[in-house]
Parts: sequence; structure tokens; C-alpha cells
Amino acid sequence: MVVGADNLSFEASPAETENNYIPVHTYLLAQQGAPIIELINLEKLSKDRVYEFAFVGASLKFRGADAAPIRPVAFPLR
Repeated sequence: MVVGADNLSFEASPAETENNYIPVHTYLLAQQGAPIIELINLEKLSKDRVYEFAFVGASLKFRGADAAPIRPVAFPLR
């Protein structure tokens, strides 16, 4: 599973959890193992009314990094 959005962060600010300022990231990444894609441009898909698509996001492999840019590609299913 991968989750993504066209905004900067999934987090609410300020965090409601006292000892964790990024609870959504903690849950998705650490507890569920789900990568997060932020700032993905979905405008063209929305404009073309493409609501179902196969997604390929090839990432760069940076040693020791906790994030990397990707080259996203959407293949419409219809």
C-alpha cells in the first residue's frame, strides 16, 4: 500500500498527540510500513476525469536518506 496527496503533509498542526509531533507519519511509516507520497501533482488527472489508474513511482536510491524524489507515471485503466 502507498498513500499520497497533492498537499505538503498529511499531518495536522499542531499535533494532537503530546509526545509525537508527526503521529500520521509514525502510524503509516513505522507501524503500517506504508510509504507516503507528498506534493504529487494530480491536477491533470482530475481535469481529464481519470479516477482509476495504475501508478508507477520509480524512486532514486539514496543511501541513508529518509526521502527521495520520484518519477510518477499514471496509466489510465479505462
